[in-house]
Amino acid sequence: MSSETPSRYLGPNEVNPSTRAAPAPVALPVPTFQAGRFYRVDSSRLSFTELWRHTRSPLVPIVWLTKLLRIRLREGSVNDPNVPSLRPFAVPESEVETAIPPEVRAKMQPALRELADLGFGSPVYFVINDVIQHACAYHAAMTHRDGKAVARLHVHVEGVQRSRMSLFDEFVSALPRGRFVWSTSARAQSFPPPVCRLNWKYGASASQLWLSHRQELDSVLLSEGAAQPVRTREEMLELLERHHEAVRDFNLAYQ
Repeated sequence: MSSETPSRYLGPNEVNPSTRAAPAPVALPVPTFQAGRFYRVDSSRLSFTELWRHTRSPLVPIVWLTKLLRIRLREGSVNDPNVPSLRPFAVPESEVETAIPPEVRAKMQPALRELADLGFGSPVYFVINDVIQHACAYHAAMTHRDGKAVARLHVHVEGVQRSRMSLFDEFVSALPRGRFVWSTSARAQSFPPPVCRLNWKYGASASQLWLSHRQELDSVLLSEGAAQPVRTREEMLELLERHHEAVRDFNLAYQ
């Protein structure tokens, strides 16, 4: 996708952590295993509704004005990783403790315990340090014991001078014909691609969101057929990659 094509994402940028001088949003070195690419986020391509969801402030008219003037905001991240692929950002198990800062691990622990109580386990971690947007996303993904869903815990750290940390949960289930049921408790949520049935419950706890996701999934399965089971680490990574590709391609093609 070239940078001349109107879309939410502009052309991919190679990011070499060892040579790029932009500051990271947390005071730790960028993990050496991270060598992925990023798309620059074009905020002017978001709709007025999406900009309101991301801003939620009386100052939103100023943000709307930047859209009308086609001005791309320099800072600010999106919940959907603006990368071609998630796989380069998976953290080797031996490097988890050094890759994830103590304050982020402390933020994750209560939510991980709640997800474990719900039947999710064996997390795989991702660190997506976007020095272009001055944001870092930490994900913990895990499968449910019945194989019907993948949980993904998000911790976002945004900003350079005054970092802000937020946390939310997601659940994703794969349906036949490349479709998904996607539940999220994120504060802001962009429009989903047509293949995703979005179940957005802003501020819901993991338990509340999981109950809502199961109800949504059961309703969809009446017409869609059985959910595609996910039991192994590789099957989980494959599901997340396919879901990510659907969201990525929708953002790249968005007019």
